[in-house]
Amino acid sequence: MVGGVRFWTDLEAVLDLVKIVKVMVQDIEVDRPLVSQCLPLWDDLRNKVKDWCGRYDKDEAPLQEVIEKRFRKNYHPAWAAAFILDPLYLLRDTSGKPCR
Repeated sequence: MVGGVRFWTDLEAVLDLVKIVKVMVQDIEVDRPLVSQCLPLWDDLRNKVKDWCGRYDKDEAPLQEVIEKRFRKNYHPAWAAAFILDPLYLLRDTSGKPCR
């Protein structure tokens, strides 16, 4: 089993997915975004997982289901209002990201 190419490819895929999540967590810990700035982070995670699935030829549905489950657990409708009403939402830095 360990000698098979598929094992090592799957291991590389899992390590890459863990790296994606770790980098996002580190960025969140450093930036300490406001509540209104968390919704774009969820979208960014969804896009990164979609890219990851395409790169490693994996089924996207189970991962998106996990992300949506976590999102629904942490999401509150007031976040949408905070996102729209936050004046920082309207400002972008030179890279195109919302200002913090």
